[in-house]
Amino acid sequence: MGSEASFRDYDFTSDDRWNRYRAGIEIPPGRDEEAILHKYKLKWYQREVDPSYAPTGTSAATSSPSDPKPYSSGTAGSQDHHAPPAAATASNQSPPDDSSSGANAESSTARAAHATAGFRDKVSGYLKRSFSQTSQSIQTVLFCMHLTLVLLAVLHLQPLNRKLSQIAWVYFLQTSLLTHGYKVYLKGGFPRFSRSAFLATLQSWLQRVGGTTDFQYLMLSAMFLPQQSVSLVIVPITILAVYHAFAYCAKTFTSNALWQKYGVRAHSFLAAHQRDALMYNAAAEIGTGFLLTVMLATQRRAIVLTILHWNWLRMRYFSPDAAAYHSMVWGIIDQKVGPYIRQVSFLNTALRFGQRWFLSMGRP
Repeated sequence: MGSEASFRDYDFTSDDRWNRYRAGIEIPPGRDEEAILHKYKLKWYQREVDPSYAPTGTSAATSSPSDPKPYSSGTAGSQDHHAPPAAATASNQSPPDDSSSGANAESSTARAAHATAGFRDKVSGYLKRSFSQTSQSIQTVLFCMHLTLVLLAVLHLQPLNRKLSQIAWVYFLQTSLLTHGYKVYLKGGFPRFSRSAFLATLQSWLQRVGGTTDFQYLMLSAMFLPQQSVSLVIVPITILAVYHAFAYCAKTFTSNALWQKYGVRAHSFLAAHQRDALMYNAAAEIGTGFLLTVMLATQRRAIVLTILHWNWLRMRYFSPDAAAYHSMVWGIIDQKVGPYIRQVSFLNTALRFGQRWFLSMGRP
């Protein structure tokens, strides 16, 4: 069983997992922030760091008086029912004059402000409860999303019905937007905008989620959604969806007879070839860039999309999740094609210019 001293000495501030989790916690104004955070720390530490840790009576008591019941209906808006404004009481005892009318107007403004605050807290509470699901239910939702992506990819790639293929393309990218948007929310929460520090808040949120594959695939889906189908785009998204779906099945259907007969073998094969799959993903992403470049000479040219995708590839090249695999694929391309390009003067000049532009983004 985990010790209380280990919990007290744990360095929460340097743990990126806790910092991401903390960014999604919203504490209503007027609550004891320290006590509420303490309770969240207890639950998070027990779930993420030491499952055997059991809070002592002292730790539990520290957080119980301030149990976070955020966004309940008992907000500032409900206090008006217990303490009627003094101006309203005075108006019942004496004839109204100019001063009492001003007080009534002021009281009405205050009540409207309280009612607005209460409504805002209720809406925030509803959203908070909607997203505060258990870990198992979250994984189930994500499994359904990943499985839907795989099925839509199959429908898009089938060669029998072209119209069905195009419909599946649209639904695939829409589902991808929902899936990766939800995963970005789970990792980084919603950005907290404020009038005084809009850009600083947005920059801070982008620093948390901008380098993740989920955010970058969210961008990829948004870029290609209004375009005609480019089948190579869905390959990396589908491969990752297959891996996530099998990972869920391996945890959930361990004792299922069909899983034991067919699923275990397939899951073992995928696990053994995970590195190759990530290499194929990087190759498909880079190949899409070259395909869009070649399409500039056809009627299906998309100049803006081509520029956006090559800038997106620069993001992937410097992304912690994909940098290694993109570097390896670019190295293979250089080995195969580089010697021929360097023999042609103007192609060699164009290659050096492209490399300087591509690497000018720099590592974050």
